Amino acid sequence: MNGALAQIIPNRVPAAGEGGSTLAFFSGRTDGEPFVYSELVVGTGGGRPVADGNDGLANPCASMANIPVEVAESDWPIVIERYGLVADSGGAGLHRGGLAIERVWRVTVPGTLLQVRSDRQVHRPYGLAGGQPGAASWNRLLRADGSIEQMPPMFGAALEPGDVFHHRMAGGGGWGEPLDRRPEAVAEDVRGGKLSRGAARDYAVVIGRDGVIDPAATETLRASRRRTTESVR
Repeated sequence: MNGALAQIIPNRVPAAGEGGSTLAFFSGRTDGEPFVYSELVVGTGGGRPVADGNDGLANPCASMANIPVEVAESDWPIVIERYGLVADSGGAGLHRGGLAIERVWRVTVPGTLLQVRSDRQVHRPYGLAGGQPGAASWNRLLRADGSIEQMPPMFGAALEPGDVFHHRMAGGGGWGEPLDRRPEAVAEDVRGGKLSRGAARDYAVVIGRDGVIDPAATETLRASRRRTTESVR
């Protein structure tokens, strides 16, 4: 719907977000008592006409939040091994798409049933006004025996102690032409761990190992990219 609206009011519509919050339900028995652990993983928004996409917020609007790690681990038979932002996952643009969220759970009791609803695994969050799409989502089961199973957006599975569910949400799409983003903003993302030096080249910005912009190399690369873009048009 937003993509359609962007054709009418392009300067008022953000790029696509993560496709909706992820639902993960863990259920089973611990010490003979049944349990249901319902996890709602809220994600990220697309780049906006006036600013970057938000990281780690329910999209587009909802009064929801992720369960704190300490609460989850103290109240349910689960261990959360990682919870954080994913570098390079936001679509490039004048305003970068929000970064994806990833969360990793390890179960500790036998016969745990996992049910998942997620989105944007096949169709990446689109960019607008020349922005690039965000990274796709994915689901993986890492079994205690070392095997790895790639899972679809919606699935159910039986887990045993030591099995791990690794979920990565999609990143938001970018808004606007990446070559129009200020090199200083790109360098700040690199220093903040949101963007790698390699991914900075999506914006035609060259950054040294010290995190400092190489002005001459950046100007040359941007001029070359703009000539290529104009020739395609």
